[in-house]
Amino acid sequence: MDLPVNWTNKYKQNWDEAWKRMEAWWHCEETDRPLVFSSVPKPVSERKGKIILPQNPDEAARFDLDYEVKLNNTRYFLENTLFLAEAVPYAYTDYARLLGMLCVQAGGRISYSVDPYNASVNAWMQREDDLFDREPPQVLTPCKELEFALEMINRNHNTFGFDVVLGASPMLDPMTTLSLMRGTEDFLADLIEREDDVMRWLKRLGEFHRQAISGYREARAALGRREDFGWTGAWCPGDMDAIQCDVSTMISQEMFRKFALPEMEYEASFYDYTIWHLDGTDEFRHIDDICSIPNINAIQFVDGKRRDLTEFSDIWKKILKYGKSLLFSCDPKLAVSLTKELGPRGIAFNSYDIKTEGEMEKFLKSLVI
Repeated sequence: MDLPVNWTNKYKQNWDEAWKRMEAWWHCEETDRPLVFSSVPKPVSERKGKIILPQNPDEAARFDLDYEVKLNNTRYFLENTLFLAEAVPYAYTDYARLLGMLCVQAGGRISYSVDPYNASVNAWMQREDDLFDREPPQVLTPCKELEFALEMINRNHNTFGFDVVLGASPMLDPMTTLSLMRGTEDFLADLIEREDDVMRWLKRLGEFHRQAISGYREARAALGRREDFGWTGAWCPGDMDAIQCDVSTMISQEMFRKFALPEMEYEASFYDYTIWHLDGTDEFRHIDDICSIPNINAIQFVDGKRRDLTEFSDIWKKILKYGKSLLFSCDPKLAVSLTKELGPRGIAFNSYDIKTEGEMEKFLKSLVI
């Protein structure tokens, strides 16, 4: 398939080559090497502009809904980054570090913390102890955060045009959202003690999720845009997201099938392309159920313990046998080992510790087995 969008080359020059590999990856087909979504910072001497960082929690909350701050920081990222291999320039709104949109639609609250010395901002959902004593909102009235995201799509398009992949604002799934709003331990008890309340809220948040995605879709369609970018680094010429159910690491297969799987099947069917974020090895028990969802194209895995992922090669081979591609976050040495073990078909990496263009070129060559 030819390049599906007329992306321009201000920030990236190898669109055609990158898209051919992306298309093959989405369909778990052969490629000459695994894909690499990691971008590389430009040398300090070549950087220009200044990123705007909050100095306190109130400022972090304000900046999350500030058009000029968002545009400035996206421009800083684009101007000071090399988009090599399959990495792409992108622009989207990342409200509350990508986790808060569904929460605020449901009437929840977001808190922030700031570490100005490490230039880091964290956001989390506040506990809602009486959540299941309340009725969920009956109608999705666009909250200010959702209205901001929809307008941000327009402003990103008007500012950066086809120099970027125009993304939306990723959202957590309903079940993970509820677990964070209630607190994980209480939510696990709720699954047993308040099943009807959980189901009632899951159904409503699922409806909110799909309505918001439809809003993103319509906003881009009005601009003649359809493509999308996800927080995993993957991109495509259509709607996409990384769906997940992090709390599934702590529940049985039976509970997963009752509470999570129906919504996940519905959610996956709503997108053109879908990745499942596999949240640790404790989720391996659900692999067969996850891979049975037809519209899931790929599985993404991040191991916070930085173990040797070749130890789990039987799991990765099972996923590939299902026809699902794989996306790993790991260092270059482990990426090479995984490629030797699994082959290049359907494999992609976000590989950290690559700091220069020369290191990226060396890494790409090492992946040709």
